[in-house]
Amino acid sequence: CMLAVLRSQRANNFQAVIGVFLIASGMSKRTMEMLHHARISLSYPATIKHLRALSQEAVQKYQRIVKEQMCSLVWDNLCIQFRVGSQRLDSKDHFDNGTTATLIPIFNPYTKSCQTAHGTLPLSMKPARYTTNPVFDFTDNAILPSPVDIQNIIQCCKWQLRRVALEVIPGLAHLKSSLGSCLEVDKIELHKTEQYPLLAMNEEENSIDGTIRVFQTLLRNAKVTNDDLIAHGIMFTDGDLLTDSLVDKVESSRRNNMLPINGMKGNLRRLGIWHAKASGCHMTINEHWGQPQSKNAGGLWWENNRLGRKNMVAGWQSSKAAPWKPSHELLHISLAAHVSDGFHLFCGSEDLDQWARTASSDDFVQVLDLVYENLFTTRSYDHAKQLDDQDTTYSNTLLQNRDTLLYIEIVDAIRSGDIGRVINIFKMWMVMMRAKKTMPKYADAFFETLGRLNTYPEILKKFYLHNWLVNVTGKENRWKEVDLLQEHQNFWAKIIYNAKGSN
Repeated sequence: CMLAVLRSQRANNFQAVIGVFLIASGMSKRTMEMLHHARISLSYPATIKHLRALSQEAVQKYQRIVKEQMCSLVWDNLCIQFRVGSQRLDSKDHFDNGTTATLIPIFNPYTKSCQTAHGTLPLSMKPARYTTNPVFDFTDNAILPSPVDIQNIIQCCKWQLRRVALEVIPGLAHLKSSLGSCLEVDKIELHKTEQYPLLAMNEEENSIDGTIRVFQTLLRNAKVTNDDLIAHGIMFTDGDLLTDSLVDKVESSRRNNMLPINGMKGNLRRLGIWHAKASGCHMTINEHWGQPQSKNAGGLWWENNRLGRKNMVAGWQSSKAAPWKPSHELLHISLAAHVSDGFHLFCGSEDLDQWARTASSDDFVQVLDLVYENLFTTRSYDHAKQLDDQDTTYSNTLLQNRDTLLYIEIVDAIRSGDIGRVINIFKMWMVMMRAKKTMPKYADAFFETLGRLNTYPEILKKFYLHNWLVNVTGKENRWKEVDLLQEHQNFWAKIIYNAKGSN
């Protein structure tokens, strides 16, 4: 690269890349200028000029994309803390609140194409809003697990037990080839999802007016007018529970406004699956956290303490939600241990490793069924409660096993891209979150989402479901939630601006 500079001072591609990297790493202007004089990077003003050119190129690209094919939107609030080394009256430590968004082309599940022509989902497909609160007809099979759904959940949960057992019991290594794949309920066709980050906005979405301004600004930046949105068709909008609630309120308050943008008649809201999954994780952790400092060997607090992991606050009485990542890891570790213990109890041998090394495939399946029926079902809990000498710790452990297994199932369903399995767990959680001291807001969100799905035409329902997960790699088992994709965008934005983590 230095030889190229000696031949032509305009050959500065290497210096431009280094300059962008230094800014993304939080390098100070003074240090960048020093490296610029050493011909290692561009100067700070020149690097900013390159970044603005890249930004303008990206804007032109997503403006072109939205005019060529159907797209969906996801947005989320972003709060970044800026620290100032030498504070002045006009330069102090402060927080900047705004909104970031991403444009995602819609996948066509019928043609298996990542490009969907305008008008495929006309605005007339979206049910009209006539009331303040959403009103829709529903059936029990639409919102509650049907007998077929229950059988599918049982098969999938047994497969999860099978997978975990083969992973944590070394002696079963010779049976790993017989694992096979999990039951497919409604798997999304494998494809690579493109994503186009939009311009960040200095608008807060935490109010009805803020949500309206965010939606209008997003479409204005994309140069989408009311006529363009009519030609485009329905635009899915994803976000967390707050976003879903605010969009619902905007649709309610502006239900008599027929304009696609101002009246939000052109968008179709979807609950963020990642936030829903996190709520299920918190429900399981809180319900089975147990009593801290308890002498009884049971509950997730006891397991977390026994493992020597960092203490965290959880339980329904806690003032704030438990951190998701440690909770997620704890549930995986807990399930693996309980599965191993279950096989030890029902394998018929005092030495689990010895039994595992000699077990045939039929032996393994037979013990697996015993473990599931006796330790991971509601039926086993009901049976334990009818015993004369009831063991409360044991009974609670059975419920913990069941709930943890359901969480592990939805995590695997999302990763594999099977939206049908995700919906089945949502139906279970909708009922479970209705219990006292749980999460009624998410129970309402699940109920409304499942109920509204039942009112859509079949083509709209399939597009809705098969674009609810994204795969930015195009590889198997690399699916993730749309709202998590936006959280990752926020994470890297904060990393670049020397902040810490995502919201």
